[in-house]
Order: sequence, then C-alpha cells, then structure tokens
Amino acid sequence: MTTMQTADNNICIDDRASRFSWKRVEYVIRFYYPLLRGQMIIYPCVALALYILASVDVYIKWTDLLWAAPATVISFMFYLAPVVLTRRDTRMVATMLPATALEKTVVLLGYFMVIVPLLTYGVYYLGGSLIKMVIPAASVIDKIRSVKQDLGTPQFIYQASELVPAVTCLWAVVKVKRNRTLKAVVSGVAAILGMGIIGMVYGAIVAFSSGFVSGIKDAVHEGGYLAPEQVEELVAPMVSEMIPFLTAMGITSMCYVVFAVWMIYHTVKTRQN
Repeated sequence: MTTMQTADNNICIDDRASRFSWKRVEYVIRFYYPLLRGQMIIYPCVALALYILASVDVYIKWTDLLWAAPATVISFMFYLAPVVLTRRDTRMVATMLPATALEKTVVLLGYFMVIVPLLTYGVYYLGGSLIKMVIPAASVIDKIRSVKQDLGTPQFIYQASELVPAVTCLWAVVKVKRNRTLKAVVSGVAAILGMGIIGMVYGAIVAFSSGFVSGIKDAVHEGGYLAPEQVEELVAPMVSEMIPFLTAMGITSMCYVVFAVWMIYHTVKTRQN
C-alpha cells in the first residue's frame, strides 16, 4: 500500500492504483470543468470576433496596426489563461482528489498548453479559412505568415517563445499561495518583457554591427530618401545576423519550458505529499 498525505487526512491507495490511469484523469477533468467552462465558451467567441475585425481592416486597407492588434490580444489570452484557476482557491480540494500528481499535471498542461491554443490560435486559423471564402484576399493569417517568413527563422522558435509566458503563468498559479491572480499576471508579463528586452538589446547591437545605423545616417546626409532596394540592402545583413540569436532563443525557450513543466509537476506532487 502507498500512503498519500493531505493537509487533513491520509489517503491509502493501492500500488496498482498509483499507476497512471485515464479514468482518474477523467475525474480530475470533471473537477476542473465548472471552473474552466466559461473560458472555453468565451475564448473562441472573442478569437473569432477579433479575427473578423482584423479581416475587415485587411480588406479595406485601413492600417497595419489594427490587423496586428487582435493577434496580440489572442496571444495574451493564451499567455494568461491559467489565471482562471485563481477565481476560486481549489488547491486544498484538489489535493484530496483520488488521482496522482502526474495525472493532475497532465490535466493542467493538457488544457492550458493544448486546448487553450486550439480555442485561440486554432479559431484564428479556422476563421481565416472561413472568412477568406466570403472576403477574398482578406486573410490575416497570410500577413502574419509573411512577416514570419521575412525573418527566415524556424517555426519552432515562435512556438517555443509562445509557451514561455504561458507556462510561467501556470507555474505561478500552482506555486503561489497569496495574491495568486496578481502574481500570476505579473509572472506572465515579466516573461514576455524579459524576452522582449533581450531581443531589443541584441537587435540594437546588430543594428550597429551590421551597418544598418550607418547606412541610415548616410542616407540622411544625402537627402533623407531611401529607395526600397536600398532598404532591403540595409536590412538583409541585420536579419542574417539575428537568425543565430533567434535560434538560440528558441532552444533556450524549449529548455525553460521543459524545466517549468517539471517544476509544475514537482509543486503539485509536493503539495499532495
């Protein structure tokens, strides 16, 4: 027999029952479902509405800022989704659920790292397919893809960087005992700002080392006009020098995500034991 201790009592579970069980995963899902149900309804509705707004902007060619803003909102919806768990403090009850720490962690990661992206980014891509049938050439997704392709960086870099603030926020929700909402939001935003500041500092260094800044200064002295071809010549070396850095950031992000996932599991296990 294996003994699992909670704050109030000891729960004895047979060693065979301590093995991973999808049936117990189902029990954990049922426990969290009432808390997550509202988010599961609101998120896809908001994502679709934002995509329609962005598509209309692309169609009428109003401003690039408007089509890009909804994509940013969608990202923050994903990053801060774990904050929904702070609506009610269910941690004490969760420790008494007849499930292992691994099973509980699988439910949390499965929802926030798989289901939520489907409810946000998934709806965005689905919206792109449907709206493009109604409004030809109004695909926001095409514009987003073109921006990423211009940088020429591997797709895994974007995916890994997207997971960093989300998994950080979830880690804070699971770990923190007081002021969970505030600290979870701050943790997620801090992760975003941290990556942004590092990128800005390195970008500034590359701008000088690649000759981009000196090229701009020369253009200003010569009259202040740069032809599109000249801009491409200045930007190309800068982008080339940024690719190794972005690749390293992607690999570092993946390592951090693995570490954060382990810490989430360790926190759940420690609280349960």
